[in-house]
Amino acid sequence: MHILVGTDGSDGAARAVGLAARLSAHLKAPLRIVHVVTVDDPPLDAHNDHASIAHARAEDLGAVEVHAESLAGNDIAETIMEVAHRDDVDLIVVGKRGLTRVTGLLLGSVSQKLVSAARCAVTVV
Repeated sequence: MHILVGTDGSDGAARAVGLAARLSAHLKAPLRIVHVVTVDDPPLDAHNDHASIAHARAEDLGAVEVHAESLAGNDIAETIMEVAHRDDVDLIVVGKRGLTRVTGLLLGSVSQKLVSAARCAVTVV
């Protein structure tokens, strides 16, 4: 079992990292943390290096074989799916933003796209 969690520093992502870390600890499954940086994001520094912040939290929660990376990408969901395919991931865990169903349909969302297009199981927290 390999677990991947996407993070962007939001409250939903923090919940996703927590769940993924606890699953990793319980199942002794490697955990991959991905932060996709888009052109709209500010340059990474200690305050917004969400992959490193999530890595430390995951280790504190007992996750095993934790690897974190920040990747440039225009489409967050596509980038997460590419990493999941590359690393033969069995489960993707992501947070939700709390959009209403109608807003989510109109705007699209990372979690919605992952649920419908990923080749592995997806858990939305």
